[in-house]
Amino acid sequence: LAVVLRGAAVGGRDGQGNWQATVRSLQLQLQDAQLPGPWKLALAQPVRGSFTTATQQLQLGAAQAQLTGPRPGTAVLSWEPLNWQGGNAGSLRSKGALRNLPMEWMTLLARADLAAAGLSGNLVFDGLWDVTIAERIVARASLARRSGDIRIQADAAAPAGPAGATVVDAGIRELQLLVDADGDRVQARFNWE
Repeated sequence: LAVVLRGAAVGGRDGQGNWQATVRSLQLQLQDAQLPGPWKLALAQPVRGSFTTATQQLQLGAAQAQLTGPRPGTAVLSWEPLNWQGGNAGSLRSKGALRNLPMEWMTLLARADLAAAGLSGNLVFDGLWDVTIAERIVARASLARRSGDIRIQADAAAPAGPAGATVVDAGIRELQLLVDADGDRVQARFNWE
């Protein structure tokens, strides 16, 4: 895995030992030898962070970043202020969204060959998360169709293309995965219409 990180930040410690910083820019590039690449993440605007020593509390401000991959598309990652509380009764709170995630990226990362199964498509997804980790984990996450469809090759024995197999759209109107967790209880729901 090759990683390139570029950024600019300012910050420091005050008289009480508390830290404050502003990340003015951040660009991350990843290249996995097993996958096409590169994958790039770029912070869209500065983000502030602080750590209060007495309460062992870390706060990271709301921010947004753009994500691009080796295939077409630009996804947007955004998060609300993140709070982490250290100590014996530690906790973490994170909430955010991932928008415009192309299906092609997910199949690439999963190393899935949809074409071999007679499938193709231009689905785009949006994801949300809301996680609190304290005495127990409480989480809600979803991944839902934003746009696009799946195309199915009707005759797998025929070559694809205008002279070959018939290709039909699946006609997906809704495609959603919801996961809820509360302590030891985890529930997943899948909707397809």
